[in-house]
Amino acid sequence: FVAVETDQKIFMLGINDHWGRCKCDTCTADYAKYRESGVMVRFCNKVADRVQEWIDENSPGREFYICTFAYLYTLDPPVSYDNASKKYVPLDDSVVCNDNVMIRIAPISSVNMYPHTDIDKNGAAATAFSGWRAVTSNFSIWDYGTNFNAYLAPYPDWGTMQENFMMYDEIGVSDILTQTPAHTSGTGFYAMTLYLRAKLMWNPYQDFDALVDKFIGHYYKSASTEIREYYDYLRTRFEYLRDKGVYEGNIYGTKLYNECWDYNSVLQLERIFDRAFAANDKIKETSPEEYETVKKRLITESLYYRFLIISNYSGYYPRAEVESMINSFAFDARMSNLTGVGREVQNNPSSKDLLENVIASWRSTLV
Repeated sequence: FVAVETDQKIFMLGINDHWGRCKCDTCTADYAKYRESGVMVRFCNKVADRVQEWIDENSPGREFYICTFAYLYTLDPPVSYDNASKKYVPLDDSVVCNDNVMIRIAPISSVNMYPHTDIDKNGAAATAFSGWRAVTSNFSIWDYGTNFNAYLAPYPDWGTMQENFMMYDEIGVSDILTQTPAHTSGTGFYAMTLYLRAKLMWNPYQDFDALVDKFIGHYYKSASTEIREYYDYLRTRFEYLRDKGVYEGNIYGTKLYNECWDYNSVLQLERIFDRAFAANDKIKETSPEEYETVKKRLITESLYYRFLIISNYSGYYPRAEVESMINSFAFDARMSNLTGVGREVQNNPSSKDLLENVIASWRSTLV
């Protein structure tokens, strides 16, 4: 791979997306001595040495890194805490990463309405970010920007995103992969999520609120005032729920689809969107092209609150009105290229998360 991909410098050699690892006597003994993460580092160091020999002979001066995961069973760094110096120290010299070995931290257990460095809420991530610095200075990040069981919901990490990115910059992170809804389009504030993260990757010290304003102003145009109100309402609502311990920004679970929303709060979202569509209607005659562009964007953004109403509160409406809601949602979701509302849509035609199965389930309740 290194020989063929001549324009690349970072090559992943990490664990797979599960907890399985070798349980032979030799590996078990090494885990006890170096931890699973230390065994992985020792292996990567040796591979990197061999590849570097080839590079020095065939492509001298080429920048090259073997990158391995600090994730799941390798998240815990191969270090101990020295009380005398009040610092983390390597378990052994052999677990110190070579200069051409990079650690990609994937803080999958973090609740992302608190920063990764919050030792009380995100102890595993906080320990990882502190401890791995004792054995390497080369970092990359696998960052999470969605709830995988609630793709439609805007992911409310707005209050911590910048703090995390500033921390990445401070420890010398050189590569970031943000995992957002991978299996579908049409999800909540998706374009703004990409915009904010891209801007912070270049410079994490910008005025975050100004970035939000700039995006909403350019993207939602005639309806920007109402969508800014929507963003502010969501942020206030989710911060209230965080403080109550209802939802703290985990990346799994369905609370964003039910427990976070009482009926009156959902109606508030509906009222905001009614005003947004009305504001856009005012430019229909004077700027028809812009009107159509913004209308489509508003329709996509409205799918979340409409999903909440149909899923949780359809009993509040006459049957004929619910049927109309379902038909309208189905049409608009397809227009927005929404294929599913959660991660189980991947390679699973029978999944309850698949859009067509969600719609069929709703319609079955009308019979």
